[in-house]
Amino acid sequence: MIDTKMYQLTKKQYMRIVWNTLRKNVLKLIPFVLIWGLLMSWRISYLLMVYIVFALFIISFILLFWFALKNLKPFFSETQLQFDEELIHLTKNGSTASWHFLRLKKVVEEEKYWLLYITSAKYIYVPKNIFLTEQDKATFKKLVNV
Repeated sequence: MIDTKMYQLTKKQYMRIVWNTLRKNVLKLIPFVLIWGLLMSWRISYLLMVYIVFALFIISFILLFWFALKNLKPFFSETQLQFDEELIHLTKNGSTASWHFLRLKKVVEEEKYWLLYITSAKYIYVPKNIFLTEQDKATFKKLVNV
């Protein structure tokens, strides 16, 4: 079993993660909206397309502020990560949850952290600076297939 340092997700980091995720998803919609606009005749749907893009940005900001104001204290508590060849163990507030590495849906790598998606909406935040040795970090990267 490999242990890591204790870590804690801050509200600022959480807001950055939410914003990056929303931004990437909105950017994926823009080509769809443009093609749809071209297929429906640019003149007729130009105004509608502008309203759709504007609405997506407004909804994104509303969601961002809602998440910021939502009570997420358990989400921001100190966390201990442990892993072995098969399982990843997450200990928070005295309780431990475990997941098989093979059951991870997706792994998103950013500059300072990884997001290990357990479902399409539920993820584990793992900072890159919590590993005690570079070998532990390399083993973790191998297990999550990064």
